[in-house]
Amino acid sequence: MGDAILIDLLITRAQAGSSAINMAGRQRMLSQKMTKEVLLSLLGDDQSTAFQQTRQQFRINLNALIIGGTDINFPANTSSEVVDQLKAVESVWQDFDRKIMLLGSDTSLAALSAVSDSSVQLMEEANLVVSLLEQESYRSLIWLRMVIMGFLLMTVVAAIYSYYELRHYLVGRLQEFENLAVKAVHIQMIKLRSSV
Repeated sequence: MGDAILIDLLITRAQAGSSAINMAGRQRMLSQKMTKEVLLSLLGDDQSTAFQQTRQQFRINLNALIIGGTDINFPANTSSEVVDQLKAVESVWQDFDRKIMLLGSDTSLAALSAVSDSSVQLMEEANLVVSLLEQESYRSLIWLRMVIMGFLLMTVVAAIYSYYELRHYLVGRLQEFENLAVKAVHIQMIKLRSSV
């Protein structure tokens, strides 16, 4: 029973890891989508509603990756490496968000270049989160395989031990039965001799 619970826990952890990887991967796309929507708005194609939705989704996803939650089907990450990288993404995100919001009043080449640079940096930092989560997920799957192989090995050992114990018990019982049969035959022979 305990082994089934452990395996279920490891499988749930692996599933949560894949959800986190997917969400972190979406962050890369959302960072680029925000940049595109702002730049299109500056060119006259109003994307402000789409931008606000994308911006909000990026914030929600980043918060979910940092603190986790049952509603999103994965816990907060406990790996110090991933947590540190998520903090780096959050820092770059705050800088990017500040720069992109300033574009409403400053559309100079320097401001556009700063947003572009910040967008690329945000995507790169988000990509590092994806890589770290993939490595963590791989380690979890290796651990799951090792646990399953350990349980399989213990099952085989228990089966072999049980076979030998059962064999020993049955052989012992058969020897007792044989001894009783020999004694019974011996007694019958003695009775037959004495009656003759």
